[in-house]
Amino acid sequence: MNTRPKRVSLGNFKNAEAIAFGNDTRMVVVTGENKHSPLLLIDFNGAPAE
Repeated sequence: MNTRPKRVSLGNFKNAEAIAFGNDTRMVVVTGENKHSPLLLIDFNGAPAE
């Protein structure tokens, strides 16, 4: 909470609904609400800031 937030683009990822955080605070997993939605893994070690 003491640092500036990082914004990352999800590209054309529609209907993002769920998010999970890795235990190392550097990984985030996002998925959608549809039955066969892909999982998007974001690694903040190399994610460019927007």
